[in-house]
Amino acid sequence: MTWHVAGLHRLDGIIWALVAAVAGLDLMAAAFGGFSVALGSYAAPAGTCLLLALAARYYGGRRNDPNLSSALESTAQVIAFAAVAAPLSYIAAAAALPLQDAAFDSMDRALGFDWKALLAVMERWPEFYVGLRIFYLSLTVQMTAVVLLLGFTGRLPWLRVYTLAFVFAALVTIAVSALLPAEGVWLHYGLTGAHAASMPMTHSSWPVFLGLRDGTVRMLAAAGAEGIITFPSLHAALAVILIAAF
Repeated sequence: MTWHVAGLHRLDGIIWALVAAVAGLDLMAAAFGGFSVALGSYAAPAGTCLLLALAARYYGGRRNDPNLSSALESTAQVIAFAAVAAPLSYIAAAAALPLQDAAFDSMDRALGFDWKALLAVMERWPEFYVGLRIFYLSLTVQMTAVVLLLGFTGRLPWLRVYTLAFVFAALVTIAVSALLPAEGVWLHYGLTGAHAASMPMTHSSWPVFLGLRDGTVRMLAAAGAEGIITFPSLHAALAVILIAAF
């Protein structure tokens, strides 16, 4: 048990070290890359993480409940990493390397995938779109469920593996998005409201992505940060990770 606990603590240390490293990159970008930091946007995630970490220490020490302690600490780790990784994605987009949408569109066609045909299907049967949207938005619920299931069933090493998988998948996604940026099919195809009546044709992330590329957006935020990465898809990576974890 002593070795087991020590091993879990080492994994926790690795996760927190990765969080600190990404936070350090954010601060370096703010200091030397012309970015500013919206400090107020970090208050909610920082306060939540602090409360979760304190509760984890309490249940891991005085109450001797490693399952609950692990679930609480892993939740804090995911929240903390998300808070520092979102600004890192902004920094990656600001590299403003050439857009790769045309290449990705060619790859889709080579694979036999016709995005506009799928759009037409969802326009013809809007219930299909609604169902897919529900699945897409269920990500947070699923990620939380995995933490609770692995934690309360005592699969504590696997809980850390799951957290590390999320962290590494996000870091790889951000790195690749810097090298192979894309604005997405809506902007690439120049679609308007006339092309899709049942789906939103604008998104608040588009001005942020374009602003990061042209230098007009230079604010790093945690809470309220936009999801600006088109390729590769972190949602797709998390789908695989969640299947494995469940």
